[in-house]
Amino acid sequence: MAVPVVRKTDWRAFPLHVAIMAVFVALIWFLVPGIHGATVFVVGLAFYILAALALRRTLLGRFRRGMRLLLRAQFAAAIPEFTAAYESLTLRDWIDRYRYLTLLDASAYSYREIALCNIAFAHSQLGHGEQAVAWYKRAANEFPGSDLAETALAFARGFEKRTPNGAA
Repeated sequence: MAVPVVRKTDWRAFPLHVAIMAVFVALIWFLVPGIHGATVFVVGLAFYILAALALRRTLLGRFRRGMRLLLRAQFAAAIPEFTAAYESLTLRDWIDRYRYLTLLDASAYSYREIALCNIAFAHSQLGHGEQAVAWYKRAANEFPGSDLAETALAFARGFEKRTPNGAA
């Protein structure tokens, strides 16, 4: 079974990321004598990518483990990882709030929102319908207007409205 992955980019982060990449390029150009042209750009881009990967690996360890487990359809094991990630990001909310800078991430979804929705999704895949709905409701309450939570809740409500024999 393929696990759906939803991505939504906040394009307002793009100028900030271009500026950060430009700083890397400028630093390479000033600090490494003899480097010119496209090489400066490529090396600066490589440093930007490495910085983004290092920040995410360092600050999102439990979240990343949860994603790996979710993508392997190990739903029961993913739930505690996403729960721990959510709690950690709640305690250090600056990581998620300023994710454009702290993680070099342009996601329009906060990691806390994704963690809640992934907990709900994992419960749904395990057949825990009531728990899934409760987690999606929590995400919708905590993140009003959440596309992720609202879409999942609408889907779940569609099943709740069906009669036991499957008729609408």
